[in-house]
Amino acid sequence: MLVSNLPSRQQKLMTVRFALLETSLLAGMNRQWWEMGHASNLTEFQHALQGQHLPLFNVVYADADKHIMLAFNGIIPVRDVGDAAFWRTPVRGDDSSLIWTKTHAYADLPKSIDPPGGWVQNSNGAPWYMTMPFLDKNQYPSNIAADVTNNRELRGLQMLSEHKQMSYAELIAAKHSTRALVADQLLDELVAAARGSDDPLLQQAAEVLARWDRQYLAESRGGWLFGIWFEKWLERTITQTIDADPDYNFIFGQLLGGRFYAQPFDPTQPLTTPRGLADVPLAILALRDAASELQATVGALDIAWGDIARLRRGKTDLPGNGAGTALGVFREIVYEPDEDGKFKSSSGDTYIALVEFSQPVRAQVLITYGNATQSNTFETGDQLYLAAQQQLRPAWRTLEEIKANLVMSERLIH
Repeated sequence: MLVSNLPSRQQKLMTVRFALLETSLLAGMNRQWWEMGHASNLTEFQHALQGQHLPLFNVVYADADKHIMLAFNGIIPVRDVGDAAFWRTPVRGDDSSLIWTKTHAYADLPKSIDPPGGWVQNSNGAPWYMTMPFLDKNQYPSNIAADVTNNRELRGLQMLSEHKQMSYAELIAAKHSTRALVADQLLDELVAAARGSDDPLLQQAAEVLARWDRQYLAESRGGWLFGIWFEKWLERTITQTIDADPDYNFIFGQLLGGRFYAQPFDPTQPLTTPRGLADVPLAILALRDAASELQATVGALDIAWGDIARLRRGKTDLPGNGAGTALGVFREIVYEPDEDGKFKSSSGDTYIALVEFSQPVRAQVLITYGNATQSNTFETGDQLYLAAQQQLRPAWRTLEEIKANLVMSERLIH
């Protein structure tokens, strides 16, 4: 495989190995999903997982017998050398010791079954953080997974740790939480520094941020300024680092580190780190950049979040809520620029399900962007109305419920 956009004299030939294809496990993937769906208890479910036909999938399990499990499940190569960071970059192709020939068994992979805390979670972080107390990563090969987490996951850990038990309503509220953890980590220090400036624009920005509720609700004022500041702060920090070290290469997993925070993330203090600005003067420069840009584009620093962030699909156009992972907002909705100068929802929360193993089973669900793409036949943005109100809809499981909510039916005749 030739992978390059460089002139031919500078191109390099690379070979790529795909674990799923190398192990011939692709053929059994659909059957494994079938067996997982038909398992009636934890033993049967784990037996299905042992087939290891899924390339990489964090599997969360719960049942009526009150068992819970999270398994870091996948086809993970057994490698004799190198940690996860080593294997994130291309390696030499003329060293046979770097060519893996087998994969880890299901028993080797990180998992947590019925942990003492009573919960498991994953928000695209390392498997060690699936419950608290954390798993001991030293019990697993150093190259089995990258040791990363993110502010959204830390926000989730924070909310779970605040409750010994969570009611149905509390779980829905936590799922839709728009509080920005990064604001709790950095905002007080940023506001204090801006208030100490002689610059009127910085002083104005400080007051807007001080009044902000630290939420990304449609009506919240101050979140736009903070979000733009956050981007400018990252850009300035990364640029400053590259100026000092041209070989530096930023990856998302470094975002919680010492280049950005005075106290970087510490796995022994997951609820209180990271925190503090590593470079306050640089952060103030970024705030002035952000305030100037927002003033120039919309004419106000306290514009409501939902005035610019919109939930859009087809003809549906609603005030948005939620924000991105990097800001530590659990209600993740990512917005991208639209043609009219506003921002439209583009990714984030998609399929959401809350299931209570009661008698009868109670469940609510949502497909944020809708169940169909044929705008000439269906209303494609109908579920965005619920998303805008941070609500879910009942899961229709009986024939009577399905018929009562039927939009269209098709009959296939063989």
